[in-house]
Amino acid sequence: MNQAINSYIADLNNIGQGFWDFAAAMFIQSSVLILVLLAVDLLLQKRVRAVFRYCLWMLLFAKLVLPVSLALPTGVGYWLGDYFASDVSVAKFLPLTEAAVPIASNLSLGDVPLVMPVMSAAAATGIELIPISWQGLVFLGWLVGMGVLIALLVQRVYFVKGLIAQSKPAS
Repeated sequence: MNQAINSYIADLNNIGQGFWDFAAAMFIQSSVLILVLLAVDLLLQKRVRAVFRYCLWMLLFAKLVLPVSLALPTGVGYWLGDYFASDVSVAKFLPLTEAAVPIASNLSLGDVPLVMPVMSAAAATGIELIPISWQGLVFLGWLVGMGVLIALLVQRVYFVKGLIAQSKPAS
């Protein structure tokens, strides 16, 4: 049982690490942009119209919609990637598990056990659980937040449907 839990926790930690590596850049860029826009908004508060300030905050929306890096086919970095150095590797996002071992090519039939080993209950209790990393907790928090936002969206959809059902046509 503990081995199965350790496997799930290790997978969660690996996914959390990949999520953090991908999302950290977006978090930092968005936070800096929010601080800059807040400072500009406070400076321009009484000098410009509100419409201009709303358009200024639309820059944050555009940043959140656009990809984090320019490595996607929609970005300039994809087409000019040969001219710039890249330090991102695919191996960084692959989970490292105990099952990921090289396969030996010169095995004889006598080397392969035909009987599945049975673990005793005493041996299973000696296995300690792997702790969840902070990246795994960040990923779980993000999942919970997305679940809450989806539940609020569904609730609002039903609320608006109820308002439409109660409405009467205008004369």
